[in-house]
Amino acid sequence: MAKRNLYRLLARLIPEGGSLLDLACGDGTFLREAVQAGAGRVVGVELAEEKVLRCVAAGLPVYQGDITEGLADYPDGVFDCVSLIRTVELLARPEPVLREMLRVGRTVLITFVNLGHWRNRLRFLFGGRVPGTIPDGLDGFPTGLSYSSFRRYCRKEGIAILRLIPFPPHPLAGILPGLFARELVVLLAKDGVPEREGKEVDGRVKRKGEPRPSPEEKRRF
Repeated sequence: MAKRNLYRLLARLIPEGGSLLDLACGDGTFLREAVQAGAGRVVGVELAEEKVLRCVAAGLPVYQGDITEGLADYPDGVFDCVSLIRTVELLARPEPVLREMLRVGRTVLITFVNLGHWRNRLRFLFGGRVPGTIPDGLDGFPTGLSYSSFRRYCRKEGIAILRLIPFPPHPLAGILPGLFARELVVLLAKDGVPEREGKEVDGRVKRKGEPRPSPEEKRRF
């Protein structure tokens, strides 16, 4: 249920009718959720052959590939959004992957576990240090990401944070996400808000010219 709620939240951050490339897409669950939420063209990349075959059998355009080897087959800015869900902290070298995502996508959508959550801080205090972290960078294995370290990395690389949403919702996470957000949903862009992006409306990305949702539509979120 928690994963389904996460996918629904992520799908609302994709512009209506926009194109999506989902990396490490697994069995294609998020691709299906994005289509149901109004996304246009969707494409997936997955390394595991059995998962690729499962997606293809279900009619999803998913291709086998290793995302750590780059996205050379795709030209610059070809997708409205490129997503990487619950995977970035598992990569030995996530920075090249993020650079490629920002190259081929107008926006980038990622999630990661916040190691700065207060429970994790207590575990680190009494149980040892965070493995695999490098100051002002993301490289390491496993990659230890926190709210503050990720914001510092984005400032260093000139990456704009368009949305930052704690998951699951917590009354204090919106005030102090570094301490109370267990997981973070982050929408990024390389040079600020892309042309096709508009303002935020009720947790969604609203495109220019799109009408504000009615009260009935708001209740669905």
